[in-house]
Amino acid sequence: MKVNKIFRSIQGELPEIGLSTVFVRFQGCNLDCKNCDTKYALDPNGGTEMTVGKIFNEVMKYDAMNVDLTGGEPLLQDKQDLIKLIRALKDMGYRITVETNGSINIPGIFMLCDIINFDIKTPSGGMKNNLDNFQEYVFSRHINKFYFKAVISDWDDYEFVKNFYSEHMRQVSPEKIILQPNWEIEDKIFDTELMRKVVEDNLKTNKFRIGFQLHKVIWDPKKEGV
Repeated sequence: MKVNKIFRSIQGELPEIGLSTVFVRFQGCNLDCKNCDTKYALDPNGGTEMTVGKIFNEVMKYDAMNVDLTGGEPLLQDKQDLIKLIRALKDMGYRITVETNGSINIPGIFMLCDIINFDIKTPSGGMKNNLDNFQEYVFSRHINKFYFKAVISDWDDYEFVKNFYSEHMRQVSPEKIILQPNWEIEDKIFDTELMRKVVEDNLKTNKFRIGFQLHKVIWDPKKEGV
């Protein structure tokens, strides 16, 4: 398995924000989003080859019972190795989160995890959503595990998410949809005026969850491994 790095930090975003977590960041991705904040993990030729046992042992070194499998795109790794890793960690009592771009559907892995965080790809990122996968997700018997994150760079992104939800995701509680500001806009922390408008409109309409990246508040937004 190709690993970029394994480290412990706080969970900076999504439903388990603030919890002590061991991150296993896998190397390689099948998409190239303009607003990606981990571009150093995209190249499939980078990273370090590690066995399931080696990854397991590295995770065990840290005093944290939450593990986040992220990337890159973690579901590009060998399916059987991923299943072995998740099962080994679950047997030791770990709580497993998988962060995925939504382009790859592996139900056998989703079934084993506690939380699955999917991306809703917004127009500013330059990538498309896999609608077939989304239809499977929203009707899945594991829907209680799913959360859907959308990075908001401008008002068009926000309108896109509202329409996408209405057309494809009405079966999903709006609290499962997490709107997260893009931190990569013209070297600003993020567009606070835009997010104020989003919050004001959201409170009157869909009532999606509003999120942000806590680790980028505590550390330099460009810092890796936090």
